[in-house]
Amino acid sequence: MYRRVLLHVLPACSIAALAIEWWYGWHVLWVVLPFTYRIVHLWVRQRKIRLLAKEQAVEMRHGVWGEQQILVRTECIVSVRQHSSPWQRRNGYANLVVHLPGEKWTAPFLQREEAEVLLNYLVACIETKGR
Repeated sequence: MYRRVLLHVLPACSIAALAIEWWYGWHVLWVVLPFTYRIVHLWVRQRKIRLLAKEQAVEMRHGVWGEQQILVRTECIVSVRQHSSPWQRRNGYANLVVHLPGEKWTAPFLQREEAEVLLNYLVACIETKGR
């Protein structure tokens, strides 16, 4: 609930702050608030991701305002890929994207070595699925 409120209220506050800034100079600090929120949100999100690979399932726990748990059986995985932005490559991070029938989920900000190990494990699970 808080996340939805903040994601809708903060952009409105920024727009309102830009309009109010013409009349009152000190309200310009409201413009800084959404950027600060976004930086803190990304930093907390990066720290709270846990990905566990088990024999028949992959479990991902993440969340900023509450913890969400996703459990996917390995036989349901269609494809897996690793993606990283230039900033992530420079700092040793990668995103692991798992495609399922009808949806996909992303495990962002994994250590590159950890993402490669999970990628290789899930590819092996996909290749041996029918055996």
